[in-house]
Amino acid sequence: MSALNTIPDFSVTLLLVGVLVLFSYGASRILAKAKIPPASGFIISGIILGNILIQQVHPTFTEQIRIVSDFALGLIDFEIGSQLKIKKLIPHLPQYFPILLAESVGTFFIVSFVMTLWFHNLALGLLFGAMSSSTAPAVTLRVIWETKSECPLTDVVYFLLAADDFTALFIATFVLEIPLQSLLGTSTTFAAIILTTLEEIVFSILIGSFFGYVLQRLMKDEKAVGPLIVLIVGVIFIILGLSELVNANIILTCMILGLVAGNTGVGISEHIKMRLEGLTRPVIVFFSFLLA
Repeated sequence: MSALNTIPDFSVTLLLVGVLVLFSYGASRILAKAKIPPASGFIISGIILGNILIQQVHPTFTEQIRIVSDFALGLIDFEIGSQLKIKKLIPHLPQYFPILLAESVGTFFIVSFVMTLWFHNLALGLLFGAMSSSTAPAVTLRVIWETKSECPLTDVVYFLLAADDFTALFIATFVLEIPLQSLLGTSTTFAAIILTTLEEIVFSILIGSFFGYVLQRLMKDEKAVGPLIVLIVGVIFIILGLSELVNANIILTCMILGLVAGNTGVGISEHIKMRLEGLTRPVIVFFSFLLA
């Protein structure tokens, strides 16, 4: 470890990035032989490397790879949004909403209740409940890709991945604010909370919709797949930057981007989605590392 301390910080980061990727690859291959989805290998790798090795050797590693993890999150949510077909989705909404309520809102209430009894603290119970209401889309999406699933069930899963994050946003904003204020000893008016939430949602929808329309117009004039991937990646990075500047929600913005781009004009072809899937696979490693 002392030898590593003499190496420039950026060099250590690059070395650990390579170790993380190769270790994740090896773990996923081993688990694949046991018929376990290789995506589980990423989580296991993140736990082992993140908690045992990397944070001990390089405490600022997580912060230094944040741009990669944010990009991974943007790609994942863009992919989820592009898979949602509004014309197919609307007739099934009455069937999907009870599942969403049970899966997201139900989880929130159950975890909040159990944690409140466990810690004897309502604010702390609500804090855990709010955190539990959202799912991590990366691993679920990766399993769908690996199994090449395409059926009515995957349509439900894509809807839940999108709607679950949207529901968690409301829960985290309205409910999480209460226990945080209680724990931190601060106070904010309910009107201020509503205004902040509405601003975040409105900015996210406006940015995602505008750039989704722009992206679709650019894709209409560009036929080659390679340049199209460059366009999508460039737009995602712009959205990530704008979301930080105006305090928009990255998850919602990128999801709206994919939704608009996938449901207007010529849409997004399956060939482009396959290329994006290949691009997303390696960066999911870093997103899984942060989850662990």
